Amino acid sequence: MTISTQKQEFQREINLVYDQILTELTKRYEAMASISSEFYFLTGEALKKEPIDVLLTHAADFGIKYSHDVDVVDLSQELEIFRMQAKELINDVEKATPLDILKKIQELSLEDIYPNIQIALRIYLTLPVTVASCERSFSKIKLIYNNFRSSMGQERLSNLSILSTEHEEVAKLNLEELIDNLRKSKPGK
Repeated sequence: MTISTQKQEFQREINLVYDQILTELTKRYEAMASISSEFYFLTGEALKKEPIDVLLTHAADFGIKYSHDVDVVDLSQELEIFRMQAKELINDVEKATPLDILKKIQELSLEDIYPNIQIALRIYLTLPVTVASCERSFSKIKLIYNNFRSSMGQERLSNLSILSTEHEEVAKLNLEELIDNLRKSKPGK
């Protein structure tokens, strides 16, 4: 193979990698945009700018999709009231993020007044846009559970995978102190 052919092959491989990266970024952006639009009615910008009928339509759609978590009618009622109060409760409500709104609800102990809004915000703020952390966990398990450890039990595998995933926190632990505490708690072993 000549040098120019090797360069062309290398360039082709690089272009394939770039294409794959762009495809993945586009998919993740579209997923994030979809989730953001679904929960848009919970942002400060929407609470300030959008007409109430638009917010109620989004809340109804959300309530149907998450009917096991929120009550559609209650969510709509809470949203109408909260929209009026948000301007008084939150400084510069238009720039408030869903996290800011949730913090304010908790700070002012309004969870009992706006339980469905709080649940909706918690769902939004805990939804993963990617599965990268899950993929890392499976990758760790594959490394731990190999042919030499095929007889390992589920509990031990889980514990080792947690230790492997949280290796930075484990490094901070004083192992001698942990062993001494374990020895004191189970003297016969």
